[in-house]
Amino acid sequence: MGSNIQKRVSDTILQKPTVIVLAGRRYNVPPPTIATLVLVSGMLGQMPDISLDKGDIMGSVLRNAKDCARVADVCAVLILGARKAGRRRFGFGKTKAERLSRRLSERAQPKELSSAVSAIMAGMQIGDFFVLTTFLQGLNTTKPTKVVTDPTASGR
Repeated sequence: MGSNIQKRVSDTILQKPTVIVLAGRRYNVPPPTIATLVLVSGMLGQMPDISLDKGDIMGSVLRNAKDCARVADVCAVLILGARKAGRRRFGFGKTKAERLSRRLSERAQPKELSSAVSAIMAGMQIGDFFVLTTFLQGLNTTKPTKVVTDPTASGR
């Protein structure tokens, strides 16, 4: 177990990409960036809240499947990173993320997507991002400490 942790630390320091396999194809997932986290967060915010009926799980899943096309979009952005996700071939047409998302939604099984997203998110350094944003919020000294409802007019 100790060597596994050392390898993960080494890979993180050396910024080695994570390799995942989806639909029979290998993808090198780049190290995480703040831009990728922000982009994925925005995409997740657009996904609907899904509630499952415990008595009819299969029916619930099938009724909500149409609203979950964003799952492949999120996976595509995680694989490409924010920097490459918006690029277009020859400056026009669909973005790389749109093309990869379509490929994943047509060829990858749900179990593969679930495993891939979990593996990528495990290496995204979410905890470090949270610590950084919390620290920076603590430094924000321009927040109002008191809300003034009726300011005093000038000259009184």
